[in-house]
Amino acid sequence: YFSHITTRERTVAFLVKATYAYKNLYIVSFASRYDGSNRQGEASDNRWIPTWTASGKWNALEEPFLKSWQGHVLSGLQLRYSYGLTANTGPATNSYAVFNNTVTVNRLRPQDRESALNIDALRNRELTWEKQYASNLGIDLAFLDNDLTLSTELYLNKAFDLIDYIQVSGIGGELEKSANNADMRTKGLEISLSGNAIRKQDFSWTTNVNFSVYDQKITRINSRPWAFDLVKATGGNVLGYPRNSLFSFDFQGLDNRGLPQFSIIENGVRKTVIQGIDMQNQDQLLDYLIYEGPVDPNLTVGLSNTFRYKNWSFSFFLYGSDGNVMRLRSMFADRYAEGFVPTQDFVNRWLLPGGEGITNIPVVPDMRLINEMTDLQRAYNGYNNSTVRVASGSYIRVRNVALSYNLPASLLKKLTLQSLSVRLAATNPLLLYSDKKLRGMDPEFFDTGGVAMPIPKQYILSLSVGF
Repeated sequence: YFSHITTRERTVAFLVKATYAYKNLYIVSFASRYDGSNRQGEASDNRWIPTWTASGKWNALEEPFLKSWQGHVLSGLQLRYSYGLTANTGPATNSYAVFNNTVTVNRLRPQDRESALNIDALRNRELTWEKQYASNLGIDLAFLDNDLTLSTELYLNKAFDLIDYIQVSGIGGELEKSANNADMRTKGLEISLSGNAIRKQDFSWTTNVNFSVYDQKITRINSRPWAFDLVKATGGNVLGYPRNSLFSFDFQGLDNRGLPQFSIIENGVRKTVIQGIDMQNQDQLLDYLIYEGPVDPNLTVGLSNTFRYKNWSFSFFLYGSDGNVMRLRSMFADRYAEGFVPTQDFVNRWLLPGGEGITNIPVVPDMRLINEMTDLQRAYNGYNNSTVRVASGSYIRVRNVALSYNLPASLLKKLTLQSLSVRLAATNPLLLYSDKKLRGMDPEFFDTGGVAMPIPKQYILSLSVGF
């Protein structure tokens, strides 16, 4: 589980920033950086990049002709806009060829074995920064002497020279390499609403709502994905779709033996097959793969509330996300090992002819069926990556709940204390909603793999005393 990796990088940056404000009415700012990194290709145009951002803000209520608007109802109105070019080094490290000597060549006799160099990545002399033009338009409003505030922001990001894998000829020992080969457009909306709903001497209620949504599309990409790249749980990248989009084979129910069937296109003709799924297909992928959605959520919402009554305080925070899909775990196969532990899904599997009309869980094949059908494993691999094995990643959960009590001042004086409070808090205590297909599994943790731990539930009772 553990390893130690040493990496080295040389970077340098120069920064200049200027801000000017006029009567607290107009505020403009300009910032520029000049960055260099030896992780990029040899040419100076690749290693060095100037970035910049220009922004401005208008405090509208400071204008003489809008002074009459300022009052108890409307107490703040600001407009913001920014535009600029940003950049980052990206995930690639192959500006030079990368080799490692962890390979040992096998020989018949152990004493004849020798070390060898393994190609991790071939040289990419044109490797350069990932860049993005970002524009943001914001409106800030305040009402009722700032008891209610609303902040809205629209943004449009046009990223280019993004790094992805491209297929090469194989000359030199590599079939794929990292390169700047993709562009992507992202536009979105973010809203934040905060307010004091009730504010009295013995009782108060404050609330805050945050909402964000975005739309994303890959506008240029040079790689040609395999079918497996698009149906696996992490999704793949396809022109005209969001990043990390998940696709599925078109499941068409079970046949009268309980075997899964799929709709594919072969030689321009659509037909239904059992074993015709080709995970390495690169032609006409979008003609027989079904788009499910991105694996990353594009909509999030959060709601927090705090209630105070005299010395008592109660707060909670709800969080939810939507817009993403998840590939259910691959558990079906043409044969199973002795130690295999089936899930509850197998209770509803196909058992007898006619069952194909009431279930979509395939049969557990016996040896006669295995011998009769050649390459039956391909059918079950297709089923595991089909439309029927996709669930929504949407969820709503209670992130935090807390109840606290502060000892009154009269009692503190008798006890000669400065303060004393008791607080009971819970973190991630309850999942309010998730897709039934997940069968109670946490969508934030589902199929993360490795040694990842589920999101824990924590309950904390604390006592704080000040002398």
